[in-house]
Amino acid sequence: MRQFIKEIEKSGDLVRIKKEVDWDIEAGAVSRRVYDQYGPCLWFEKIKDYPQGHTILNGPVGTWRRVAISMGLAPDTPVREIYAEYEKRIDGRVKPNIVDRKKAPCKENIFVGEEADIYRLPAPLIHEGDGGRYIGTWDIVVTKDPDTGWTNWGMYRFMVHNKRFLAGWPQTTSQFAMMLNEKYLPKKQAMPVALVLGSHPVDHMMATAPFKPGVSEAEVAGAVRGKPVDLVRCETCDLLVPADAEIIIEGEIPIDAIVPDGPFGEYPGYRSGTMAEGVAFRIRAITHRNNPILSMTALGAPVDDSSIAASLTAAVGMKKGLQRRGSR
Repeated sequence: MRQFIKEIEKSGDLVRIKKEVDWDIEAGAVSRRVYDQYGPCLWFEKIKDYPQGHTILNGPVGTWRRVAISMGLAPDTPVREIYAEYEKRIDGRVKPNIVDRKKAPCKENIFVGEEADIYRLPAPLIHEGDGGRYIGTWDIVVTKDPDTGWTNWGMYRFMVHNKRFLAGWPQTTSQFAMMLNEKYLPKKQAMPVALVLGSHPVDHMMATAPFKPGVSEAEVAGAVRGKPVDLVRCETCDLLVPADAEIIIEGEIPIDAIVPDGPFGEYPGYRSGTMAEGVAFRIRAITHRNNPILSMTALGAPVDDSSIAASLTAAVGMKKGLQRRGSR
């Protein structure tokens, strides 16, 4: 993501905000206003209550210009050409590189057990009325099928419950929920999970893509990026995560705990119901780069990262699905 930040700063698609910004609603409100104006990616470089160097980046692919840049295309590439190029690239597969822990930037700081306090990170309260501070908005949620070894990347919201627990809300039809309900709960086993923040924007977009079970999003991300994704093993489980991501939160979904989640200002521009029973995420470790950058999307009425990424990945996924069924 740091190389991408350099690219969008060079193209005029990034604004650094050096004035102190409050994680409590202010960062979210500023971000939503900028989305509404089709504005730049925002890098909040000074967050209230947090040391210098702990920052928030909102809106990596909040415009089509930034999607193009993330794919190595010219910023002014027409949207139709972006779709065509993406459709062509996702048919490819590039196997990831597995790197040594000592060479992985995301391991520069390691906190395990009681030291893994989520309040070390500037999780934002994004909307007035949200049930809590949502650290997982523009994220990658990594899970693994214990029978086949298939690793899935998805994107699901996760809210801070307390220093050692997050609350999530994966849709019941999601591959996350399928894996949990069909592979782990019947065996009364906790499901290992890793929450990735601040990876390459293409990696995050692949987490929104509707690939069928068994497809490796890491391999497709390598094809879209044009080079292998570097992966590294977690500290507390055998999940592989992007090695140069900013922040990795390792944990598990226990069978003996639930926590309340929501409400949350979601992608249609409305709040999602009331506080309800959520999926508990027990934090086991946190690793991050020096001066970690927390990736965020202040969801709301389009346009924002979610609506743009999903309109690309879902539309092409639907087109390919129709073609497989004989449509032209």
